[in-house]
Amino acid sequence: MNENGDNYFRSMQYFHKTYRKFCQQAVEEYHFTPGEVDVMAFLSNNPGMNTAADICRFKNISKPLVCRSVEALARDGFLHPVTDERDRRVIHLHLTAKADQISGRLRRCRADFFRQLMDGISAEQFAAFEAVLDRMQENLYQLLSSDCRMNTEDIHNQCTQKEGNHHE
Repeated sequence: MNENGDNYFRSMQYFHKTYRKFCQQAVEEYHFTPGEVDVMAFLSNNPGMNTAADICRFKNISKPLVCRSVEALARDGFLHPVTDERDRRVIHLHLTAKADQISGRLRRCRADFFRQLMDGISAEQFAAFEAVLDRMQENLYQLLSSDCRMNTEDIHNQCTQKEGNHHE
């Protein structure tokens, strides 16, 4: 087992990059930017989450990039922003009828990507993988909710101990 999780981190980066490419190719004739595709795919696949803050948080995309993408999609008629009735600071993002075909393509793209990703993986293997992911998510919530933070000096000391002080 790799105690640093190198394979896991590489796999997650590759997973994200490949999925983004799949989505981009599914709607390439529209000439959307990658940010616009991310916004539309997120809204298509997550009907209960429809604010820019949701997109930033769950897709790990910067606020300025999400704002530019939302503005472009709204300008081009693919997205309709609606102010929340209870909290005027919150803007809900709704895909328009013009986006229906694209939204359907992006949902099919996700299903096709997942189907291809799972090729050769049994139901039992996937269930075990999901159990591990669930546990990792619980650990992440614990890390985020605790006040255990390492300062940069601690991290530096740990790194130099493992590397055997090769920097000298």
